[in-house]
Amino acid sequence: ASAVTRDQIFQYCSEKVPMQNIYRVTPLPACKHLHGTTLIYPRNERIAYFFDCMGSAVQVDSVDELLKLQTATAFMGDFYQRKAVITNWLREEGVNKQTAASYVAKLFATIISDAVAKCETDENVFEHLVAEQTPGGLNEAVVKEQREAGAYDLLVDSLKTSKERFGGGVISKRKETEDKYNEKNKKNRTT
Repeated sequence: ASAVTRDQIFQYCSEKVPMQNIYRVTPLPACKHLHGTTLIYPRNERIAYFFDCMGSAVQVDSVDELLKLQTATAFMGDFYQRKAVITNWLREEGVNKQTAASYVAKLFATIISDAVAKCETDENVFEHLVAEQTPGGLNEAVVKEQREAGAYDLLVDSLKTSKERFGGGVISKRKETEDKYNEKNKKNRTT
């Protein structure tokens, strides 16, 4: 569970498992299709290799970085909702819904493949891909329209809200877990 700290796991294991053998990983559902991305803390090449076999692994240097990156996972639903809007619009325009769904899913897999191919060597990959859009073209026009409507500002607001909610959820979950752990140890001491 991503809400459980390494220290808590160390305590749960009655301190029989060395801390250096305890890792936090956050695999996503697409691992079952061998396309998942998994966060790993602390860094470990063997664990990264394991998760690379199910898609890709991203190793991080701190719990803080891990928690901030996990915030981005809150946009899975938004990602799918945007595809649903496009698919439904295409259906309303007379395109067969199955054809529209298949095309939209494969189209966005194609689009993101450019970023995936460049992300290891270009820390500004998304800014560069936006800048590559044809001047005066449809893609540039959509970005401009969305920007002027404040869509990207709302995205940042949602990131902030998700970070706050996720942080609060992590804290309350940790507290709940610690309480259960303490209660269990209290019972063990009295028996």
